[in-house]
Amino acid sequence: MEQKTSSSLIVSLILLIASGAVIYFLDMPQYQKIKQGEQNIQILYDQLTQSESRNKAIAEVVKNLETANWNSIKKKIEPNFSSDPFYLFKMEVFFKDLVTRSGMRLVSLDFSTSSPVAINSADKTNSANKDNTIHKTPLATSTSQTTENSASASVSSIKTTTVNLEVAGTYEQLKQLLTIMETQAYLISVKTISFEGGSAITKFLISADIYSY
Repeated sequence: MEQKTSSSLIVSLILLIASGAVIYFLDMPQYQKIKQGEQNIQILYDQLTQSESRNKAIAEVVKNLETANWNSIKKKIEPNFSSDPFYLFKMEVFFKDLVTRSGMRLVSLDFSTSSPVAINSADKTNSANKDNTIHKTPLATSTSQTTENSASASVSSIKTTTVNLEVAGTYEQLKQLLTIMETQAYLISVKTISFEGGSAITKFLISADIYSY
């Protein structure tokens, strides 16, 4: 009798373990799908939060510009950035004046052809991916699209002109020249500086980009 009871308990235990295993293997894929879905929802939520934060920051910048009477200020500084037919002539006069103010001697000065600023293709891809993954309301889509189109138009209208400047002078005068460049209304990005010689008076070769539209 006891042996029969023990056998029944063993069979019941085996059946219980087998049932648990079947339930585990049937439910585990569903559980993994649920977890993956929760992770995807969290990713989309984070992306949406970042997009909303960016739009809020842009709106704040626009508000600050309006408060500072940006349109009036823009009209005053616009001639410094417009690439009209006399742009290169103005740049030549501008850089000659900078060199003179620094105390250096101008050896040579030339400009390359203006070229539009390229938009990073990776940024375009990321933007496209976000549009495909984030569900937006019609208003949000319209606002985001308008902002992106405006930004793309602004970036694509910006041009760069490379200036190659060869000057002679001391290291202190070179530092003075760079300081003067930093305080100008023109947007100047110095790319490289090399030198020839090494005596008290040295030749410096400066390559920089100027931005205009």
